[in-house]
Amino acid sequence: MEPMDPERERQRLAELYSEMADEELEKLAEDPEALTDPARTALDVETKRRGLHVDLQNAPAGTDAGGLPELAIIRSFGILGEAIIAKGALESAGIEGFLFDGRNSLITDNEVSQAWWPSTDTFTLQARRQDAEAAKEILDQPVSGGAEDSS
Repeated sequence: MEPMDPERERQRLAELYSEMADEELEKLAEDPEALTDPARTALDVETKRRGLHVDLQNAPAGTDAGGLPELAIIRSFGILGEAIIAKGALESAGIEGFLFDGRNSLITDNEVSQAWWPSTDTFTLQARRQDAEAAKEILDQPVSGGAEDSS
Protein backbone atom coordinates (compact mmCIF):
# COMPACT_ATOMS: atom_id res chain seq x y z
CA MET A 1 0.00 0.00 0.00
CA GLU A 2 1.40 3.39 -1.01
CA PRO A 3 1.82 6.01 1.78
CA MET A 4 -0.73 8.81 1.88
CA ASP A 5 0.33 12.15 0.39
CA PRO A 6 -0.91 14.63 3.05
CA GLU A 7 -1.40 17.50 0.59
CA ARG A 8 -3.34 15.37 -1.91
CA GLU A 9 -5.48 14.00 0.94
CA ARG A 10 -6.14 17.53 2.26
CA GLN A 11 -7.20 18.64 -1.22
CA ARG A 12 -9.50 15.63 -1.61
CA LEU A 13 -11.09 16.31 1.76
CA ALA A 14 -11.37 20.05 1.06
CA GLU A 15 -13.47 19.23 -2.01
CA LEU A 16 -15.57 16.74 -0.05
CA TYR A 17 -16.15 19.16 2.84
CA SER A 18 -17.08 21.98 0.46
CA GLU A 19 -20.05 19.88 -0.68
CA MET A 20 -21.26 19.02 2.84
CA ALA A 21 -23.96 20.86 4.78
CA ASP A 22 -22.98 23.03 7.76
CA GLU A 23 -24.53 20.52 10.15
CA GLU A 24 -22.43 17.69 8.72
CA LEU A 25 -19.24 19.71 9.19
CA GLU A 26 -20.21 20.60 12.76
CA LYS A 27 -20.83 16.90 13.46
CA LEU A 28 -17.35 16.01 12.14
CA ALA A 29 -15.79 18.69 14.34
CA GLU A 30 -17.28 17.14 17.48
CA ASP A 31 -14.53 14.49 17.53
CA PRO A 32 -11.34 16.13 16.19
CA GLU A 33 -9.11 13.34 17.57
CA ALA A 34 -10.77 10.94 15.13
CA LEU A 35 -9.57 13.07 12.20
CA THR A 36 -6.21 12.90 10.48
CA ASP A 37 -4.06 16.04 10.29
CA PRO A 38 -5.08 16.69 6.65
CA ALA A 39 -8.75 16.21 7.60
CA ARG A 40 -8.49 18.65 10.51
CA THR A 41 -6.77 21.21 8.28
CA ALA A 42 -9.37 20.89 5.52
CA LEU A 43 -12.22 21.02 8.04
CA ASP A 44 -10.76 24.09 9.73
CA VAL A 45 -10.38 25.92 6.42
CA GLU A 46 -13.92 25.07 5.27
CA THR A 47 -15.60 26.02 8.55
CA LYS A 48 -13.70 29.33 8.64
CA ARG A 49 -14.61 30.01 5.00
CA ARG A 50 -18.28 29.56 5.88
CA GLY A 51 -18.01 31.61 9.06
CA LEU A 52 -18.96 28.67 11.27
CA HIS A 53 -17.77 28.86 14.84
CA VAL A 54 -16.34 25.39 15.27
CA ASP A 55 -13.74 24.67 17.90
CA LEU A 56 -11.48 21.80 17.02
CA GLN A 57 -10.31 21.43 20.61
CA ASN A 58 -8.27 18.46 21.70
CA ALA A 59 -6.02 18.80 18.69
CA PRO A 60 -2.96 16.60 18.91
CA ALA A 61 0.34 17.92 20.27
CA GLY A 62 2.21 19.96 17.69
CA THR A 63 -0.96 21.54 16.30
CA ASP A 64 -2.88 24.69 17.12
CA ALA A 65 -6.51 24.72 18.26
CA GLY A 66 -7.63 24.74 14.61
CA GLY A 67 -5.77 21.54 13.85
CA LEU A 68 -3.00 23.22 11.86
CA PRO A 69 0.53 22.20 12.70
CA GLU A 70 2.66 24.70 14.63
CA LEU A 71 3.89 26.90 11.80
CA ALA A 72 6.69 29.37 11.27
CA ILE A 73 6.74 32.11 8.64
CA ILE A 74 9.37 31.29 6.06
CA ARG A 75 8.97 34.26 3.73
CA SER A 76 6.51 37.01 2.75
CA PHE A 77 5.55 37.87 -0.83
CA GLY A 78 3.76 40.74 -2.52
CA ILE A 79 2.82 38.59 -5.52
CA LEU A 80 0.79 35.41 -5.11
CA GLY A 81 2.52 33.71 -8.06
CA GLU A 82 5.91 34.03 -6.38
CA ALA A 83 4.50 32.54 -3.19
CA ILE A 84 3.06 29.60 -5.15
CA ILE A 85 6.41 28.93 -6.83
CA ALA A 86 8.21 29.01 -3.47
CA LYS A 87 5.61 26.63 -1.98
CA GLY A 88 6.23 24.27 -4.89
CA ALA A 89 9.98 24.40 -4.27
CA LEU A 90 9.44 23.40 -0.64
CA GLU A 91 7.04 20.63 -1.50
CA SER A 92 9.37 19.20 -4.17
CA ALA A 93 11.92 18.90 -1.34
CA GLY A 94 9.39 17.08 0.85
CA ILE A 95 8.46 20.05 3.07
CA GLU A 96 4.76 20.88 3.35
CA GLY A 97 4.10 24.57 2.75
CA PHE A 98 1.07 26.63 3.75
CA LEU A 99 0.07 29.91 2.07
CA PHE A 100 -1.76 32.63 3.99
CA ASP A 101 -3.30 35.86 2.71
CA GLY A 102 -3.13 39.32 4.27
CA ARG A 103 -5.92 38.42 6.73
CA ASN A 104 -3.86 35.43 7.87
CA SER A 105 -6.37 33.02 6.34
CA LEU A 106 -5.06 29.78 4.89
CA ILE A 107 -5.20 29.72 1.08
CA THR A 108 -6.02 26.26 -0.25
CA ASP A 109 -4.81 25.05 -3.64
CA ASN A 110 -8.43 25.19 -4.80
CA GLU A 111 -8.69 28.84 -3.79
CA VAL A 112 -5.48 29.75 -5.62
CA SER A 113 -7.08 28.97 -8.97
CA GLN A 114 -10.54 30.29 -8.15
CA ALA A 115 -9.99 33.45 -6.13
CA TRP A 116 -8.80 36.98 -6.70
CA TRP A 117 -6.75 38.87 -4.18
CA PRO A 118 -6.18 42.63 -4.08
CA SER A 119 -2.74 43.67 -5.29
CA THR A 120 -2.14 45.17 -1.85
CA ASP A 121 -2.29 41.76 -0.17
CA THR A 122 0.84 40.29 1.32
CA PHE A 123 1.14 36.53 1.23
CA THR A 124 3.12 34.50 3.71
CA LEU A 125 4.57 31.08 3.11
CA GLN A 126 4.71 29.04 6.28
CA ALA A 127 6.01 25.58 7.13
CA ARG A 128 6.01 23.34 10.16
CA ARG A 129 8.18 24.84 12.87
CA GLN A 130 10.53 21.84 12.81
CA ASP A 131 11.04 22.32 9.03
CA ALA A 132 11.58 26.10 9.15
CA GLU A 133 15.38 26.18 8.90
CA ALA A 134 15.50 23.64 6.08
CA ALA A 135 12.73 25.53 4.24
CA LYS A 136 14.64 28.81 4.48
CA GLU A 137 17.78 27.13 3.18
CA ILE A 138 15.88 25.73 0.19
CA LEU A 139 14.45 29.13 -0.71
CA ASP A 140 17.85 30.79 -0.29
CA GLN A 141 19.42 28.52 -2.91
CA PRO A 142 20.03 30.15 -6.30
CA VAL A 143 17.64 29.14 -9.07
CA SER A 144 19.30 27.11 -11.81
CA GLY A 145 18.37 25.23 -14.92
CA GLY A 146 16.98 28.13 -16.95
CA ALA A 147 18.05 29.02 -20.48
CA GLU A 148 20.27 31.82 -19.16
CA ASP A 149 22.27 29.26 -17.15
CA SER A 150 23.50 27.36 -20.21
CA SER A 151 27.03 28.26 -21.28
